[in-house]
Amino acid sequence: MTRATAIIALIAALGLACAPAAPAAQKDSAKTKAKSKGASSLSEEDRLLLNYYKAPDMEKAAKILSMKPKLGMDSYMAGFRSEILRSHTKELPELLSKCTVDTLTLKCGLSLALWLANTPECKAEAFAMLEKDEVLTRFVKFSKESKHPSFRKLEKLHAGMEEVPILEMAWGAYDATHDPAILKSLIRLAGRAEAPKDGVKSWMAKEEDRKKPLDGCQDMLAMTVKVRMDARAQKDADFATELKALLNTMPAETRKLYNRPMRDYFRDPKANLWPEDEPLMPDDMPPDEVRPEDI
Repeated sequence: MTRATAIIALIAALGLACAPAAPAAQKDSAKTKAKSKGASSLSEEDRLLLNYYKAPDMEKAAKILSMKPKLGMDSYMAGFRSEILRSHTKELPELLSKCTVDTLTLKCGLSLALWLANTPECKAEAFAMLEKDEVLTRFVKFSKESKHPSFRKLEKLHAGMEEVPILEMAWGAYDATHDPAILKSLIRLAGRAEAPKDGVKSWMAKEEDRKKPLDGCQDMLAMTVKVRMDARAQKDADFATELKALLNTMPAETRKLYNRPMRDYFRDPKANLWPEDEPLMPDDMPPDEVRPEDI
């Protein structure tokens, strides 16, 4: 990884942290007037997503399953819906009967969420939905052969940036439940020493990427999680409190790696591509130093 590539990767990660994602980053709270004012400007759908985990029920679940995802939130909503479906797996027929899934986009999103829920009942319903639709039926074989990502074992993912949508799904799953196991999984990913050489590659990875050896010294996926978590903690005091509490339960080595300098996610000690005394983003770096041909 060259210095220019590292800088571009950092900018990309920062962009992901600031992109429209979990509405829970704007979590409603009466602690401050600023938060209350922000909450009042949220749409009804956003408030439903923000508060669902506090008092989940089938009526709210059906509304969320019938929602058309906002631009850029398809992966997030897939993860959110998967946890709803997983928790209602025994009442699945009743829940689905209350949903309005009348577009190809919603059918595709719901079938993905059912597959991600990964219960026998949900997966059977996912394959049934795919097989009934002449457009989606081509995904049946693909879905049955693809690996299922676990939102509670994210540290086992390989280092490729193509797995970022899996992280968005994990954030959705977390916001639907506030399950500490998912947040701990994100912490372990951000605080791992290196990506496993035989790390799990989901269906997001391209075939050629599956054959490449992994470089554990440049863990872009872990860095992306860390940037995202720091950004959310700055905006959401409740999340920051929960994050701090869970960090204190993690092994000392994980806490140390989680709090490492950002440049350590890029530096390859063997190649010495990022000297110890060189700042991550020099103040005097000309704006045109990073050029397309350098990437």
